[in-house]
Parts: sequence; C-alpha cells; structure tokens
Amino acid sequence: MRAAGDAKLPVYMGLISMVGVSLPLGYFLAFHAQLGLAGVWLAVAVDEWIRGIVMFFRWRSRAWERKSLVDHS
Repeated sequence: MRAAGDAKLPVYMGLISMVGVSLPLGYFLAFHAQLGLAGVWLAVAVDEWIRGIVMFFRWRSRAWERKSLVDHS
C-alpha cells in the first residue's frame, strides 16, 4: 500500500491498534488474568490479527487505488 501512495491509514491503524488493543489487553492478560509474559504475547498476536483483518478489508475495498504518487496525465 505504501507503493500505491496509501501509507497514512496503515500507520494510523498500527498506532491505534498498538496503543488501543495491544497495550491494555497485554496489561490485563499479564497482571489481572495472571498469564504473565504469555499474556503479553497473546495480546500482541490479537493486535496483529485485528490489524491484518482491517488491512484485508481495506485492500478489498480498493480505496487505495485512488491514491497516487505519480500524475498520470
């Protein structure tokens, strides 16, 4: 997507999901669910899956094709 000129959404999505999903879920699983380091790794895996699913739907929407780094005229 970066080569297509659509880099902002993946960067913002990564930031939001890391701070909004991975961090709180990792804290909860590590300390409240008593999973320790395994809970942190589980939270990272959940974060990666969520980002992957969102990026898959972004790819399928083909909205990234309207972005361009080069003028075609």
